[in-house]
Amino acid sequence: MNISWPAKIILVLWFICGVASVAMALGYEAWWRSGIFALGFTLLFAISAIFIDSIAGSTIAIFIPGLTAVYWLPRSFWVWGALLVSFIFMWLGFWFISAERTSTLGTRPRHLLAAGLPMFLTGVALAGALFYYTYNQNPSPASLIPRPAFDLILPHIVKSMESIVPAAGPIDPNARVSDLFEGLILRQVEGKDGVVPLISAADMKLAVRLQRESWEKTLGFALTGEERIGDVLYRVATDKATSLVKPYAQFLGLAVAVGVFFALKTVSIFAYWLILLLVYIFTVLGKLLGLIKQEDHQITVRRQYI
Repeated sequence: MNISWPAKIILVLWFICGVASVAMALGYEAWWRSGIFALGFTLLFAISAIFIDSIAGSTIAIFIPGLTAVYWLPRSFWVWGALLVSFIFMWLGFWFISAERTSTLGTRPRHLLAAGLPMFLTGVALAGALFYYTYNQNPSPASLIPRPAFDLILPHIVKSMESIVPAAGPIDPNARVSDLFEGLILRQVEGKDGVVPLISAADMKLAVRLQRESWEKTLGFALTGEERIGDVLYRVATDKATSLVKPYAQFLGLAVAVGVFFALKTVSIFAYWLILLLVYIFTVLGKLLGLIKQEDHQITVRRQYI
């Protein structure tokens, strides 16, 4: 069929968003930028599946980004096979919507998208997990415990430390380790009347050094005293996580990728409703601007009886 120029522009934008999303995910760019283009890729998929009847155009827009991913991905049968499966899911999502569009009276975006958008989002989640796996086949300790997640629970960890070591007093995660040691030493020598005896700078320096050496033996790594308390606690947590998963290191990358897949599937639930909202807005604006045209078809039903 003849495709209008607005439809061609949408298909081209769909293709560009797909390539840009893959390039940014695999080309050492920020993941949030890739996510924005992936959202645009999904939105244009939904618009194309509902309003543009072009299987050939959709096939090009879906599979070409997969071919560009081959440039960055490892030369592996399993990796390329997983990539192919992800884009087959996306293509089937378009095909199901297109088939539903052909067999349904009228154009109801929400009803049509329910036929194929979840499958398309599954393909996107699989591709995202695959891209993540290529960079994390051997995850570093930092990837086991993301620093932003650790920072969220850090205040609770500090409160636990204060209850376990009352002599340490209030602990500031942003303070230096030396400051913690000095405060701990002063509270240890504090009298019952709350009076702290005068300690010379040399004695304090010696006491801090002895305290630091004691902590180094306990923690298993050297301290200079200038580290932030929060950084030290983060290193302790990552070292512990690394020691726990070391026997399963060869499977860790795959396990993390599976976790990323299910995380993206969870995010896709919100993305699904967001796409429905954006498609509704596009439909309203498209009708107002004359971008979306409407045709009325009369259907004749013939019945036979005796």
